[in-house]
Amino acid sequence: MDRRTLGIAAVVLVVGGMVAGILLATLGSGALSGPGSSTPSAPAATRYTSGAFRPTTTVTVPGNWAVTMDQADALTLSPLVTDGTASPVPTDVAGIFLFRDTLAAMQDPACTMKPEAGVGRDARSLAGWVAARPGLTATQPQPVTVGGLSGYEVEASIAPSWTTSCPFANGSPSVSLLTNDAGTVRWVVFGTEKLRLQFLDVPGGGTVAVNTSATDGSIYPGLVNEVAPIIGSLSFAAR
Repeated sequence: MDRRTLGIAAVVLVVGGMVAGILLATLGSGALSGPGSSTPSAPAATRYTSGAFRPTTTVTVPGNWAVTMDQADALTLSPLVTDGTASPVPTDVAGIFLFRDTLAAMQDPACTMKPEAGVGRDARSLAGWVAARPGLTATQPQPVTVGGLSGYEVEASIAPSWTTSCPFANGSPSVSLLTNDAGTVRWVVFGTEKLRLQFLDVPGGGTVAVNTSATDGSIYPGLVNEVAPIIGSLSFAAR
């Protein structure tokens, strides 16, 4: 279990074996409708422009994905899944999460939503901090450009030997990773989760973090393939 606060809403994500299995079977196939579905193909993609998230962000959303949150500090896109007997619904097992002005989270036993002192707020500093986190297996930050913004990219997952758990993680190995000044955004890595963070510097100050996350790490390779055209379609306005 992982508690993530996006905006003002606390969301508890529980990995369901059936949902993860559906995603594993379909991610990368372009058909996230799941086994047994009678849908021959996904609906047409649409071009979406954020209403609240800033900088104003435009993205092509495939018909088998949906925008599930659009607020000043968070824009979320989630794949749609079904077992073939119901209409597709968004899943929290995987997705793309955009955050504005996230910061390094304090590394205290309580996994509080306070920033870690002494860590820079720019893309290079944030990516380097993630890469050096005890408890994580992470890649070295690499330069990246997304939607016209430049920054640094790092992939991470829980280290095999890590056993420390946040109080709300039900004993699952976990690392508190991201927060913000207002305490309205939290990201905690836990269990077998694997993610890719692209920290992008915004002209005039601040950052956008593009987080591609699979709570079940076994579906991460398929997720990366699935989201490539979505990430590639991102466009950030100048202000």
